[in-house]
Amino acid sequence: MQEFETGLKIVVVLMILGSFFVAFKFRTQIRWVLIGAADYLVVLASLLLVIILGAVCSYYFEYFGWNYDYRGLGIVGFLVGGAAGFIVASLLASVFLSLTETARNTRRMLAYYEPQAAEPQQQYADQPQYDDRNSR
Repeated sequence: MQEFETGLKIVVVLMILGSFFVAFKFRTQIRWVLIGAADYLVVLASLLLVIILGAVCSYYFEYFGWNYDYRGLGIVGFLVGGAAGFIVASLLASVFLSLTETARNTRRMLAYYEPQAAEPQQQYADQPQYDDRNSR
């Protein structure tokens, strides 16, 4: 039993060291995969928020219509809820997506102005349109 626990500890330590090695070796690729996945999830969450808020408002408007003898307010409720969901989702997504775009642009500017410091990010740099480094 003790040999098993010792072997298990060795395996866990090797897995931790291996994950550190992979994270260090492929940090740029992992960063871009995580940013891309987060961008996708923000868009998906925005779409779900619009649909859910539209459905909830549709239900409440229809409920209000049945109680006060107005029929067919479910469609109006869906439109109002969808519009409100779109506004809320747009505001939340704009904050997150602007932060990720700032990260991308920062790396591009680093690669443009400091090519030696930005060697790992060089593949993501845009081609320079003009060269103003000597104008200062």
